[in-house]
Amino acid sequence: MLFDIERELSRQIDTGTLNYCIPKFFAFDGLKVREIADGKRVFVNPYEYYTGCIRRIFDYKLSESKENAGSRWIKKATIFKLNLKADLYYNHKGFWIPDNRKTLDFPEKGSFLKGISLLPMIKDMGYDTLYISDGLDNLFDLKEELIEDFTPNDQFESFIEAARLLRLRILTKLDLTGMTYINFWDFLEKKLLFLSEIYSLDGVVIELDPKIELTPLSKIIGRIKKFNPLFTFVFSAQGKGSMKGIKKLGFQAVYKDVHRQIQGLKKDEMCSFFNFSDGSTQIPIMYCFEDMLFNGDFSHDFLKLAVFNSFFHSSCIPCIRSTFNLGGDWNQVNVEFYQFMKKMCFLKNRYSGFLSEDLELKGVLTDSERIFGHVYKNPVEDAVLIVLANTDRIRAHWITVDIHSLGLTHYHRVKRKLESYEDKVSYIDVEDGYIHVPLQPCEGTLLTVR
Repeated sequence: MLFDIERELSRQIDTGTLNYCIPKFFAFDGLKVREIADGKRVFVNPYEYYTGCIRRIFDYKLSESKENAGSRWIKKATIFKLNLKADLYYNHKGFWIPDNRKTLDFPEKGSFLKGISLLPMIKDMGYDTLYISDGLDNLFDLKEELIEDFTPNDQFESFIEAARLLRLRILTKLDLTGMTYINFWDFLEKKLLFLSEIYSLDGVVIELDPKIELTPLSKIIGRIKKFNPLFTFVFSAQGKGSMKGIKKLGFQAVYKDVHRQIQGLKKDEMCSFFNFSDGSTQIPIMYCFEDMLFNGDFSHDFLKLAVFNSFFHSSCIPCIRSTFNLGGDWNQVNVEFYQFMKKMCFLKNRYSGFLSEDLELKGVLTDSERIFGHVYKNPVEDAVLIVLANTDRIRAHWITVDIHSLGLTHYHRVKRKLESYEDKVSYIDVEDGYIHVPLQPCEGTLLTVR
């Protein structure tokens, strides 16, 4: 289906002109563009643009497959959260202010085709999973008029096909809050079978009312898993409800919104927040970063530290919305933050073999009110990864690590991988079996001992 759409778009290139406005950030090499004065937007031929996007997917050079195998793949996932309607809403006319009206020329709403155009960028950043938070209850809302001869279902299947070509897994959202009718559980099972078997998605984030009786859900999950053992269930609930027994019901993760958690956070609660601990669930937490536009005390440095820690905490699954696009305006992309996210994904993939609760060494570091860290030992490589963070937003601090407490057979060097989140690889001297590491305010860093 994706090939058919590419062929149809290609056929119409000669009928198009450079009158379709896109963010300059979305342009790629070889694309004909007409720039405008603000330097943030360009005009392109829409048919040429989307044809080129799909061809980039067909031509994408994938490295050797390192897919997370097994039913617990989500524990190692790095997830990009995308709301097709909201995140890809854009004024393609290139003038005036975008509003909710549908124009006859170029609709401003998000669509599956726009989502397809974004996939190479998401893959380039290093993500391996998409979380589509629209819910996908009404596919017609995401239909693209530029390819109106293709049904919404055709366009959705093309989106899935494009993600598969890039080896991206797909999660979607299923909001079941407020649904209390008699055939509720029958509806849910049919819906889940449709998502897992017909569309072959990889999992679902189920938002439920924590007060309802969830026992019937366990049997449904069991039956779905029987057909598709890799299909993953993520529990989500608003408000305060009991989190005990979530794992027994069959869920593989719990979804939490960092933005909600951080509101009203006091200064002396910083360190405990960054530790991301929730022993009541005993399963990993999928921490989602929404629009982290903090007021007052919170800054981009704080956001960087929160993102950094989510990537290198063994019981945390980072789920990052386009945080380099703060506020949802693609004309104001923060390129520096985009590069930061690429770096985090690269380092996460590079050291994924260390980041496991089973490999974490407890008691090696002593956390303070402002400093904390995690130590992971990989016995196969006879190496250690040390994750350090300074949650103090004003003062720099030092932290000391006893190298002998790591229990390595031998070591040759201690290397620092990040300094102020920049790629400044440096060696750290060992003094009487100890290393001393300076950390600037809101700074996180990685050390390797080999």
